Amino acid sequence: VNGVTSEDTSFVTFNYNVFVINGTNVTSPKRVLIEEGSGAWCGYCPDGHLDIKSILENDPDAIGIVNHNADGMALSSTGEAINATYAGAVGFPYGMIDRRLYSADGATAVALSRNLWANEEAREASIASVPVQLDILTKTWDPATKKISFTVTGNFADYVGGDIRINA
Repeated sequence: VNGVTSEDTSFVTFNYNVFVINGTNVTSPKRVLIEEGSGAWCGYCPDGHLDIKSILENDPDAIGIVNHNADGMALSSTGEAINATYAGAVGFPYGMIDRRLYSADGATAVALSRNLWANEEAREASIASVPVQLDILTKTWDPATKKISFTVTGNFADYVGGDIRINA
């Protein structure tokens, strides 16, 4: 991130405290992640932007991200890698909804053509709740060191085992 090579992880710190009480009634609304693969060189991509805008207007809880490819807005360390991984199956603009495969709609890859984005986002948003409510309590940005610090709390509805992840 911000020009730091992937080999240099000296700037990464992670602290965590986990306290779980079984049987609480905490739930959180589902927030759907919509990612669009795009590029300034892409003639169809402005239509993808309009599709994302429409989805975000219909679901203000959704989270929209655009991963640019081979243009001045591309993030070479992240966006380019994401595009290289997912775009090949569909081309640009492509979209991903929670980075899941939606084979029920005939998709054969995580990347979806834009005619499927709204339906799959609505399907994900219809999930009544998720088993943990996450809140960002504090956040700070140091422009000199390019360091972001934040504190996240999670309230679990019940015991949640397995692979638990949080991305920043």
